[in-house]
Amino acid sequence: MRKILMLALFLTAAAAATQTVELAHWAQGVAPLDQGWKTHAGDNSAWAAPGFDG
Repeated sequence: MRKILMLALFLTAAAAATQTVELAHWAQGVAPLDQGWKTHAGDNSAWAAPGFDG
């Protein structure tokens, strides 16, 4: 059983090491975070209800 777990761990690590992230499709390489946010003052306690999101 231990050999199977070690093999699974090795294969998972090997698969994770070969993954790459492609960022070339971003025009500027950044996303502006200082504009476009919708905010309001206050809080609504109903948002904390367990069934709020449905």
